[in-house]
Amino acid sequence: AGVKDLRASLSLVDLHARHGRAQEALKVAQQVSAGAPDDLAVLVALARVQLLNADIANAKATLGTATRVAGFDAPVQVEIALLQLSARNLPGAAYSLDKALSAKADFLPAHALMVDVEIRQGELARAEQRAKQIVQKEPKLPVGYSLLGDLALARKQPAQAIESYRKAHQVQPSRDTMRRLFRALAATDMKSAIQFGEQWAKAHPDDLSARRMLAETHVRSGDMSAARREYEHLRKLAP
Repeated sequence: AGVKDLRASLSLVDLHARHGRAQEALKVAQQVSAGAPDDLAVLVALARVQLLNADIANAKATLGTATRVAGFDAPVQVEIALLQLSARNLPGAAYSLDKALSAKADFLPAHALMVDVEIRQGELARAEQRAKQIVQKEPKLPVGYSLLGDLALARKQPAQAIESYRKAHQVQPSRDTMRRLFRALAATDMKSAIQFGEQWAKAHPDDLSARRMLAETHVRSGDMSAARREYEHLRKLAP
C-alpha cells in the first residue's frame, strides 16, 4: 500500500507540473519527501518541481542528495546531471557523469552529455577528443557529429558547425538534427536555411516547431508574404 501511495503521489506531482501548477506540485512533492526523504524517485521529482519554481538553491541540495542515493546507477546519474545543468551547476553535473562513467565506461548518453558540460566549462580540447571518440565508436549515429557542430559553434567556426550538423542530418535525419542544421544555416545564409526548411516542412507537414522557425526566418529576411503563409499553416495545424 505504501508503494502504491507513493506512486500515486508522484503521479499527482507530475500532473500538477504538466498543467502549469508549479506551486501545487511543489507542495505535494515536499509532503511526499517528508515521509520518504531518501527515496530516489521522490528526490528526482522534488528537484524537478523545485527547478520549476525557480528554487535553484534547494534544487541543488536535493540533487546532491539524489547523486549520493543513486550511487553508480549510470542512467539515473545522467538524469540527475541533466537536472544539474538546469540548475546551472556544472560541477554537480560533471560529478554525476563521472559516477556514471565509473560504473559503465562506454555509456554513450554520459559521454555525450559530458561533451556538453566540457564545452560549457571551456574545456574545448577535452570536448573535441571525447566527441571524436563518439564518432569513431558510433559512426552511424548522429550524436557525435552534432556534438562536433556544437563545439565548432563554441569556437565561432560556423562553416565547420554547418558541415558537422549536415553530416549528423545525413546519417540519421530527425527533428533534432534538422533544428541544429537550420539554425546554423540561418545564422550565415538565410536563403539556404529557408530552402532547407521548406524541403523539411514539405516532407514533415506536422512539424510545428520547424514551421515556426521557418516563419521567423522569413520575417528576418523581409519576406512577409512567405511568413504569413507559414503562420497560416501553423494556425491550421494548431488552431
